[in-house]
Amino acid sequence: MFKTAKRRRREQIMDAARYMVDGLALFASTDDDLQLTPKSVVTAALFRHDIQVTAAEAREALGAALTERGFDLSRMTTTYDR
Repeated sequence: MFKTAKRRRREQIMDAARYMVDGLALFASTDDDLQLTPKSVVTAALFRHDIQVTAAEAREALGAALTERGFDLSRMTTTYDR
C-alpha cells in the first residue's frame, strides 16, 4: 500500500510539472527568456492535486518534465523563495 501511495504522489508531482512545462511550450516560441521555477510546480501541485511538495521534489520533477518535453534545463531557475 505504501508503494502505491508513493507512486501516486510521484505521478501527481510529475503531472504538475508537465502542466507547467506545457504552458511554457505555448509561449516558448515568442519568449526565449521564459523560465520556470520549482515554486511554480509547488503551486501547480497544490492547485491541481491538493498536495504539499518540497522544493527538492519540485526541482526534480521540473527537471524531468523539461527534459521529457525536449527543453534545455536552462529553462529552470534553481532559486526557490518560499
